[in-house]
Amino acid sequence: MTHFFTHKKDGISREISMKDYLFEIYKLKISEPNQPLLFVNFRDTRVYLPTEMCREASLPENFTSDSRKMRDLQEFKISHPK
Repeated sequence: MTHFFTHKKDGISREISMKDYLFEIYKLKISEPNQPLLFVNFRDTRVYLPTEMCREASLPENFTSDSRKMRDLQEFKISHPK
């Protein structure tokens, strides 16, 4: 949870840690402050997520059996390893 970013509040920008941000904005307490952060590339922005806040998700079977839907999903599923 040593990831810091600029957060703007009341017109004032300041550096804030992920841990402090989650508590201040969402009242969420991080149980393990040294856990790694996962990141998701969303458009031109990288979004960081604490692992304990992430949940496994799956697609409904009727979705996975539709090859057209799965083809459309490919660009979001597969990304370059770097």
